[in-house]
Amino acid sequence: MQQHLDITNLEIVTLSGDVGSNHSIQVEGNITTGYNWFLDMSFYNENNVLCTNKGEHNQGEYVNPQSDGVRRLGAPGHSVFKFQLKSEGNHKVVLVYKRSWESDNYKTKILNFVSQ
Repeated sequence: MQQHLDITNLEIVTLSGDVGSNHSIQVEGNITTGYNWFLDMSFYNENNVLCTNKGEHNQGEYVNPQSDGVRRLGAPGHSVFKFQLKSEGNHKVVLVYKRSWESDNYKTKILNFVSQ
């Protein structure tokens, strides 16, 4: 069973499960502003926690906003990241909200995975 969690209003999240368990998180963003959510690769180790939908630039999957089947241009959507726990222990994954061409992060989310 996959856990799904919206972490838009949280800064630090702890997720737990057995090795092999799957977790899906979403966080609000708006790529029309140039900002997107990315994995901070300095904290990412796919031998511990694997992001199964990581894009070419380490971003999550962006879901466009829709209302009655119509996309709303300029409206915020969500970035979705799917993770699988690969090893026992405590593992940290950091997400950053930034423009890909800038070095500064606008927002940060810390995911603490606990697996046994």
